Amino acid sequence: MSIYKQEEFEKYLIKSDLTEATVYTYLVEIRKFMSWFQQVYPKTEYFNINQEIIKGYLKNQEIDQKAVTTIDKKISIIKKYFDFLWMNNYLAGYDPSVKIKRKGKRSDREYLTEPEINQLISLLEMIATRDDDIITKRMRALTYLYMYTGLQMKEGGCLLRTDILPIENGFQIIIRVGSQRIVEITGVYAEPLDEYLTLLNQNEKYVFPGRGGGHLQPKSIHLIFQDLSNKMGGISILPRKLRNTYAVMQYKSGVSIERIAANMGVNQLQLPQEILALNISQ
Repeated sequence: MSIYKQEEFEKYLIKSDLTEATVYTYLVEIRKFMSWFQQVYPKTEYFNINQEIIKGYLKNQEIDQKAVTTIDKKISIIKKYFDFLWMNNYLAGYDPSVKIKRKGKRSDREYLTEPEINQLISLLEMIATRDDDIITKRMRALTYLYMYTGLQMKEGGCLLRTDILPIENGFQIIIRVGSQRIVEITGVYAEPLDEYLTLLNQNEKYVFPGRGGGHLQPKSIHLIFQDLSNKMGGISILPRKLRNTYAVMQYKSGVSIERIAANMGVNQLQLPQEILALNISQ
């Protein structure tokens, strides 16, 4: 059987420098998933597959007593497939596999360690030295905003120029999307945003403009950080992970759980699991 967007997915895998055998394995595994899907959900279109459907398939693999390593392999392939579909607008909504976790005994850490933070900062500085353009400065500004203010992806993408207010040694930022609040970024952490705004066209409505006069869309932000992750040697650098990193750094520096939650626009129980685990262990 063929799979949804098989030809496009196969070309994508080949461009990713995967071996012929690996490409074949990926296609076989996706065919198995799609075969199960068609049997269980005969009236549902491919592009409407959601997280619960994927979880149902994985649960079925557990019932069949498949090894954890085998299930993890299937999860990796499914995540790559749906990431491809999402990036290319072949899905009705968001990537349904994004929150699917592998089951093996591996680190579930969703924040950057201090060495990884230092590596990321060094990489950004090196790139900025080599490529002194607005695209590079945008990437640095976004990274610092997510990591040093704890913004959600959509909050960063929707910022208006008028939401950025200069203060002594930095900026005050008004968050209007989601949980409305005010955050600050100061000192060296504010420098990438300052450098970026200096180059940004003064007539732009949004801090991070997208195509057609709107703001930068989540999919575009995802691609920016996917590219940055590749430059980091595969270490995941996504807005959610940078937001979690902010929370962990704040907690370790002595900021209270209550203050961190307020800064991030959530209640205490909605804080990243890493923070809750650190708090319990104290």
